[in-house]
Formats: sequence, structure tokens, C-alpha cells
Amino acid sequence: LAGVVFRPVQFEPTFNKYTGQICNGVFVHVTDRNAFEPVLTYCAIMIEAIKQTGLHDSSHISSTRFQATGAETGLPGFAWKQPPYEYEFEKLPIDVLFGNSSTRRSIENGIELEILRNDIEIDMKPFTSNAKTSKLYFD
Repeated sequence: LAGVVFRPVQFEPTFNKYTGQICNGVFVHVTDRNAFEPVLTYCAIMIEAIKQTGLHDSSHISSTRFQATGAETGLPGFAWKQPPYEYEFEKLPIDVLFGNSSTRRSIENGIELEILRNDIEIDMKPFTSNAKTSKLYFD
């Protein structure tokens, strides 16, 4: 991915869930803001998370503070947050954020990033008028 480097990171929360436990994550370093495509980058992260852990059904979870993994959910890895979200009570929150369910389905199926980039650009075309935004870059 252009304009970004990933660095593994460990941290120890000092409050709330997982206090005092070592947690693992990834730090996203933007190295070139003109080349960086944040939407595509985070879609790539979701695709990789699904590849590594599988996609798990979280429809049985009814919590306002959803955690994808852990004893409270019994899920071993990646799962989509379930509704409600904001004003929507039936659609998955990720579908609300993307504006459709096709992007989520593409991510679930491990679509190639170049195809996903093209699909998202087509979806965005009615809402964009400049090359910077249509390149999946948001100021």
C-alpha cells in the first residue's frame, strides 16, 4: 500500500477493559499523505484480519460496547458490530458507514485491492468532483 507503513505495537491499558494486560495491535504510519488511501488501507486491514482469524457471526451479541474477541462474546476473532448503530436498527453499522452492503461482502470474500479500489471509486463518483477525493483521500 502506497504512503503507509505498519508497525506492530504492544501496549498495556491503564484503565477499563484489559487493564494491566499486554495487548497487541498495529500502528499505522502515514509516510506520504498524497499517496495514502485511508479507506482502501483500512479495508485491506479488515481483509487481512478475516484471513488470519476467520469471519465470525456476532449476531447473538447484544452489547453497546461490543468487543470482537474475548470472554464476553465467545468469539475468537473478527466480527462485524451488530445493529443498532446511530439511527439505524436493522443494517450492519459497517454497511451504514460504507453506504452499501456490497463493500462489506467484497471484504468478506477477500477481494483484490485493485478491484475494490475501482468499485469504491465507482460508488463515490456521484459524490465527488475532484481527483483528490475520488482517489479515496479525505481532508
